Amino acid sequence: MIEKLASRIARFFATKQIYSENEVAAYKYGFELLLSTVFTLVCVLAISIVLRNTWGAVLFFAAFIPLRVTAGGYHANHHWSCMTTMCITFFCFSLTQKLLLPAHVPHFSIAATLVACPIIWKLSPVAATNKPISEAKKNRKREQSLVIASVTIALLIIFIYVPGLPKDWIGYLTSGMLAASLSLVAAAINNKHRQN
Repeated sequence: MIEKLASRIARFFATKQIYSENEVAAYKYGFELLLSTVFTLVCVLAISIVLRNTWGAVLFFAAFIPLRVTAGGYHANHHWSCMTTMCITFFCFSLTQKLLLPAHVPHFSIAATLVACPIIWKLSPVAATNKPISEAKKNRKREQSLVIASVTIALLIIFIYVPGLPKDWIGYLTSGMLAASLSLVAAAINNKHRQN
């Protein structure tokens, strides 16, 4: 469905001479990524509305997206697989936050951080097998991902020790960091299987 819709959009713009017929394949791929992202965001927004945690979604992705961009992570083979994986991941972490008692959120956040940070430290960045990166870019992405993880740790400390701050917010931030780190593990395993 996404591929067909992206193809129609790409051909439409080519017929309007926005770009040449030779560029249709590249624009089709770009539209596939755009549509996949939009559909995923709509699904995540629907989940966050149903679970009444729109701010939770914002905070989850405030940690997840920068880490995913800098540290890398799992790439599904199909757009629907990617969207489904992201929506299920978000739903599971959101439901976990909803079911936690407020007093347990800091404990969950500390545990999530203690799991996520060593993974980020050890694996970041995991390059996609079809898109290798230079050593210089790898070092830069590693530094960036470690800075993002450090900022999340600093926010964790602030939210735990400053009275009056909503404790559930840090749960969503650290959930985003944990989800991104688990994506690194999945990518590393996937890359290892592809090499064998």
